[in-house]
Amino acid sequence: MTSSESRLNEAIQDYKFLLNRGYSRQVSLYVLTSRYLLSEEERLILYRCVHSDQEIARIKKREEESKNDSFKKVLVDGFNLAFSVISLSFGEAYTCDDGYIRDVGMGKFKKEKNLIISALTILNELCFSMNKECTFVLDAQVSKSGEIAKHMQVVGARTVLSKTVDSFLINSDSLVASNDFLILMKAKRIINLLSESTNLAKHVIDINSIKFHI
Repeated sequence: MTSSESRLNEAIQDYKFLLNRGYSRQVSLYVLTSRYLLSEEERLILYRCVHSDQEIARIKKREEESKNDSFKKVLVDGFNLAFSVISLSFGEAYTCDDGYIRDVGMGKFKKEKNLIISALTILNELCFSMNKECTFVLDAQVSKSGEIAKHMQVVGARTVLSKTVDSFLINSDSLVASNDFLILMKAKRIINLLSESTNLAKHVIDINSIKFHI
């Protein structure tokens, strides 16, 4: 393990310790960024991929409860999952400690229309293979979202444009496929869509391998 990996490993463990003790994410990140001189990417790894044990248990419980439902219809957090699929192809995505695959690109692919369409097509094929009826909920405020929605409809995918994607998904009675932490904590029913594909999952960096590889 390099000194950089060791430093990140220690920061991850300290961050989780602070979250389990009830400290806020903002305070914990501020303290650890200063202590370990974390880069912006390392800071985002902590923020997006590390959670308290209580938060993980809550998400896992909701996920398990959702498996007992016979819902075939799934609302997909289109752009969030598409960005993670794109990041996967560049080796820049992580399996986080709650089992969800996330990227730390902060939407840097928002203007990459063709890449987004390709990623959504992969997700649509994944839905089909799982015998799920997926509807992609796309943020209407993202550039060219209307064009992307029309293209996906041409290839047989269902799409919805919304200016408030988070609340749209959280208030739905359908299964929700997302990797956004807030949505997972508040949605009524959730499914870990990306983890269902072994082809996708094998390209991610497991946050647990960073945590425990000492």
